[in-house]
Amino acid sequence: MLDNQTKVCTKCGVDKLLTEFTKEKTGKLGRRSKCKPCQAKHLAEQAKTKRETTPKNVVKCCNRCGENKGISEFYKGIGKYGRRNTCSTCLQYAEAEIKLTLTPQQKAKKKETQSAWRLANRDTVNAK
Repeated sequence: MLDNQTKVCTKCGVDKLLTEFTKEKTGKLGRRSKCKPCQAKHLAEQAKTKRETTPKNVVKCCNRCGENKGISEFYKGIGKYGRRNTCSTCLQYAEAEIKLTLTPQQKAKKKETQSAWRLANRDTVNAK
């Protein structure tokens, strides 16, 4: 079906096969308006601009503890300045609390899932 259908990229203006465009439900023909290479360039430019415009000495307030901390105290994410809204310390405490509330069956299931993933992704695990 997609073998011979084409679409024009809105960035480079070249007529390309639909397989050259990433999927998007709301896009025309179910694809993005920019081809994969143009979309990659666009995202790289956006990331560079974001890095350059983000102030280095920003103080951010943690949603959980309410303390004002430097931006380096927050993990990367989709919040303001490209950082999460909860500081890394609070996130670590939250994970520890979750681990304490797991039932033995949940712990066994989690361990089994992690072991299966490690076996399936040995290259990734060994690279670390």
